[in-house]
Amino acid sequence: MENGPRGVVDGRLRTFNRACQSGKMNVFRQSFPAPDPPRRLSRRARPRLAVALLALAAALATGCARPTPERAARLQAEQLADRVVKAMGGRRALTHPRFLHFDFVIREKGKEIVRRSHWWDRQTGRCRLESNSGGRPYVVLFNIQTHEGRALEMFTPVSPDRLPAMLQQAEALQAGDSFWLLGSLRLRDPNARVTWEGENPVADRICPTLGFQPLPGFGLDPGDRISFYIQPDTWRPLGWTFTLSGQPDVAQTYLWQSWQKLGDLELPVEFVQYNGPRTVTIENLYAPGTIENQVFFRF
Repeated sequence: MENGPRGVVDGRLRTFNRACQSGKMNVFRQSFPAPDPPRRLSRRARPRLAVALLALAAALATGCARPTPERAARLQAEQLADRVVKAMGGRRALTHPRFLHFDFVIREKGKEIVRRSHWWDRQTGRCRLESNSGGRPYVVLFNIQTHEGRALEMFTPVSPDRLPAMLQQAEALQAGDSFWLLGSLRLRDPNARVTWEGENPVADRICPTLGFQPLPGFGLDPGDRISFYIQPDTWRPLGWTFTLSGQPDVAQTYLWQSWQKLGDLELPVEFVQYNGPRTVTIENLYAPGTIENQVFFRF
């Protein structure tokens, strides 16, 4: 046996090898303990993680420079809006159905109080609106691009002095009724603004919230204010609260309950008033390949 430092080292190595061969020492088990099993996020924690990831994405989008709080909030709102639009089918899918038909219906305590039937050529702007609500049936044939049209009320042509007001009302109803159906797909419309409103409670859930303001040219009153409550697990709206222009103290919240697939789009078709008596439904929704011209020109 060789003496000196080298002999001591060799002796220790031989002792270590014999211990490993005899099973008295498992160097790998002692040196590398088994890792803890991965933990699943609780349902309560998932929305906060999703919102945090959105905030991180917004920060990365600004580059290395630290964004101002206003810019970071705007980017966060825009990216959340993009997720919502994508979850509903995407902006490209929204351009596909040229023709739409749907009935906009309001019920209060189960009783129907409003029904309006819409035919819409989204390419040319031609529209037909029919209603029999309030016992006064009317039909309006109009174009939302040229703002021209004709109207029939109580089976009688509307006089020229009343026609402009009737056409203006028909355009407002068409814009408002169709917004219930397509509003979430128009969050990134150039004539609208989205804002980040934080996380807010609705129907016993905490949801990331988008503020929405229509601008001139959108079709709604620029004084209207709408908050979209987003489900982080699907990125679809759970509900919304809106305050109409001229009624700043009257806020109504509706939960989005049912959906209908239309091509590549996922569209909401049932809205139930939160702690209220009303239900809004979109009925007889379909996208025909064409609509005969007489629908838009003949009463």
